[in-house]
Amino acid sequence: TQSVSKKKNVVLIGGIILITNSLLITNNFFSQLNIYLFVIFLLGLFSDLYNFLEAKIKFLLIFTLSFIFLYYNHSYLIGTISIKLIDENFLNLLFVKIIFTSFCLTLYISGNNMIDGINGNSIGHSILVLSMICFVVIDKHQIDFMELKSNIYLIYVFIILIIFNFFNKLFLGDNGSYLSGGYVALTTIFLVGFYDLNPFIASIFLFYPCFEVLSSIIFKKKSFKAGKTHLHHK
Repeated sequence: TQSVSKKKNVVLIGGIILITNSLLITNNFFSQLNIYLFVIFLLGLFSDLYNFLEAKIKFLLIFTLSFIFLYYNHSYLIGTISIKLIDENFLNLLFVKIIFTSFCLTLYISGNNMIDGINGNSIGHSILVLSMICFVVIDKHQIDFMELKSNIYLIYVFIILIIFNFFNKLFLGDNGSYLSGGYVALTTIFLVGFYDLNPFIASIFLFYPCFEVLSSIIFKKKSFKAGKTHLHHK
């Protein structure tokens, strides 16, 4: 790619490395999940290359793409948050589940992009979340770690990326942070539902990037724009 960091002339190829490795280990190149992640990656890549869209527009585009994907893939929906009042009166409706999950997914992807302002922050968070969700699943169900081999493989990829990132040799860019955010969030939601884990696990693991965006909105810190007023810089 010709996209480079304006400050340090570092190539923003994190997403290209991630998408290449994720496609190498998939059983179906044209699955709806892979198509969704690839389109999210392309949105980030065009943002890195041309920067022609406002951040709020990209937020709406991610929400729209997420809504379309989740409309046809209910296994990735957040079905419960273990709060009886909300579960019984709101999340029992399919349309509400789709809207709610789309918003949470968009919030996480945007937050993952936001926290990438500091080296190792976004990649390190992805490593921690994927490692812990795999550990919880293996520990609770005593399954063979090979059942989660795709996630474990990508953890090693993230570890390689974070080494280069710490030494300013590689940045994720929007393409990498969007892609990693979508993958980590959807993987966590799916595994929590598939293995019947406590939904608060997903909330705890995915809370930090979402909190970055929400805190910026609450304290009016130009939540959709880059800058050093965000929580991770503080």
